[in-house]
Amino acid sequence: WGLERALENVPGTVSWERVSGYALTGLRLEGVQAEGPGYHAQIEELRLGYNLLALAGKKLPLSLELRRGRIELDPGRLAGLGSGGGAGGVEPVLQRLVLEDVSISSAAWPRFALPSYRAEISGALPRFAWKVETDEGALAGELELRSTRDWSTTFAGDVAVSRYWWDGGQYGRLEGTFGYREGHWLGQARLADGGVVLAGFPMEQVGGEIVYRDHVITSRLAGRSLGGPVTAEGVVDVPGRRYRFDARGEPRLEALMELWNVRLPAEGQGPLELHGEGWAALDLQARFSGEGRFVGRPLAYSGSFVYDREGFRLDTEAQGAFLERAWQGRFAWRDGGWTSVVTDDKGSRIEARGEGVRYGGSGRLVWP
Repeated sequence: WGLERALENVPGTVSWERVSGYALTGLRLEGVQAEGPGYHAQIEELRLGYNLLALAGKKLPLSLELRRGRIELDPGRLAGLGSGGGAGGVEPVLQRLVLEDVSISSAAWPRFALPSYRAEISGALPRFAWKVETDEGALAGELELRSTRDWSTTFAGDVAVSRYWWDGGQYGRLEGTFGYREGHWLGQARLADGGVVLAGFPMEQVGGEIVYRDHVITSRLAGRSLGGPVTAEGVVDVPGRRYRFDARGEPRLEALMELWNVRLPAEGQGPLELHGEGWAALDLQARFSGEGRFVGRPLAYSGSFVYDREGFRLDTEAQGAFLERAWQGRFAWRDGGWTSVVTDDKGSRIEARGEGVRYGGSGRLVWP
């Protein structure tokens, strides 16, 4: 009866299947359903804590813990902050909110899945401290809640929290601001000391800026990859279900060969430009070139590779000099097999091909 009285002025209806606990300090409710202007919730377990001694001041501090369930929101219909009071002129004040594995969705937001998590919010209007923890890391910050349509928060924490949605986020520190104001979602962040994997290319010592506006994310990053410097720019359009990125670097030839599991007595370095886009599938194109040495002699190389719905395709060309003869070679890789042709200025020509563990070749070697 007391709980029902306390909820009299809460907009909407609240019901539960079972209730237990000590009425003077807190209750545990199971099978909770709540519905009202702008919200609908189904929660497996709800713990409500309070301090009745505070009633003398006409305020009732509350601690609320929600475990396992879902909440659907319509931000435009939610009641204003601080509107209304409790029964008997007592004003309930939420000072602590904990969420564990509770999905939160809205038709006004892009839909996305949530990992197993625990979130805790504490404080009083208009400022709250918060922390979110997952199996991969944590984020924390301070929220300023001016109204349901005007709020902002600071945040700082681990890049690894993103691994649930994007396995390219390996490590690093992220900090910035995020909020909703004048009808727009706005955010910006800085990444420092990061490690990510972009289209299969590992990047380290990554830093840069990330800007968020109305569910479109723009990033500009710089770091090192495959033994050389690299810069990257990208846009993720969540409502449009599209992303694109461009990267430019100076990878070392040895690191590229190691990435592709190729073993040759060669070394070098040169520019690589890469462009990718897609959503459900990645469409990747890249060109590279450079100079170095092959078995200790000068080498020049260039090539391109593509990854799309048809698979991975690589084409390279190289020129050099060896044993007093100039040579050039072409190598092509297609999903399922490879071919190569090497010729020199003496009339030699050697062809080879392979597929899996099977390979073979033929040709002629002119030896003056």
